[in-house]
Amino acid sequence: MVTVKMKPIKRTIRISAEDAESAKAVKDVKLEIVAAEDIKAADGTVRYPSGKVVEKLTTNDKGSAESKELYIGKYSVKQASAPKYYAVDPKAVAASVTEDSGTDKGLIKIDCVKTKVTVTLTDERTEKPIKGAVYELEGKDELTTDSNGQITITDLNKSTGYKLNVKSVPKGYHKKSKELSFKVDGKGLVKDEVSHELNDTAYTISLDVRVRDYFFGRKAKGVDLQLLDENKNVIDEWTTNNTEHIITGLSEGKYFVQRLNDEGSQITVNIRDTSELQRTEMKVWDTIDLFAVLMAGGLVIAAGLVFGLLIKRREKVRRTNEK
Repeated sequence: MVTVKMKPIKRTIRISAEDAESAKAVKDVKLEIVAAEDIKAADGTVRYPSGKVVEKLTTNDKGSAESKELYIGKYSVKQASAPKYYAVDPKAVAASVTEDSGTDKGLIKIDCVKTKVTVTLTDERTEKPIKGAVYELEGKDELTTDSNGQITITDLNKSTGYKLNVKSVPKGYHKKSKELSFKVDGKGLVKDEVSHELNDTAYTISLDVRVRDYFFGRKAKGVDLQLLDENKNVIDEWTTNNTEHIITGLSEGKYFVQRLNDEGSQITVNIRDTSELQRTEMKVWDTIDLFAVLMAGGLVIAAGLVFGLLIKRREKVRRTNEK
């Protein structure tokens, strides 16, 4: 009788942890290898039930870790904790041990992502991004919004609340709120997200100037206009066309709209400090108006002449009949 001893095939799972952006090794990442299914022996014996933590590992200075020899089956690799500034990725990475698992097939890559908060500042009315606004976060340098109206904040401590203050906004803009706040939890997440987004708005005090003709109420084209402030300084000059003219970046106070260098045509506009678009309307006489008035006047005169002739004719007929 020949006795042959058999032993189950086992393989290791090798893990490499890297920074998601720089691809540099990340040490001190605590990992858990979990059975993704019931891991069974050839005779059907369950070695590890599904969901069981089979092993706990920590990456070394090279960002590497290697499991003990594991039975054939499907596993998952989860992050249990992350080093400073990094968030714990809630998503597990699938892994498997097979008969032909070689060195390369057994390598699992873990992308480590730093906690990140992105703030986007937009115009409250137009929703366009605002570049050049300066934010201040305690313990960090000042951050200035880019062409997309964004700032990105990283290197955030876990279990810490932060307050973000608006230090300045571009000329002509106003801010309703001066402070934003967020909290990084113990896993490095902000509201359960590795990368969290905050939206902020600023507004300009804006005036929409509409010009219409007196007679028909249509948009008047080709009219040269000015906007003056309370001290009679010219703020804007333009020529009307088929679109309304919107002036932004105003301050609260009294303004005047007039035809170019014509104070006699002035109308007063009181501007409020609000994000809502304010409107004013100016009426002018144009060529069509004058033509319409002349036509109407001509018709009235013609009607008067006809009426006078009819009266005279009637009077003449009456005198003839009397004779």
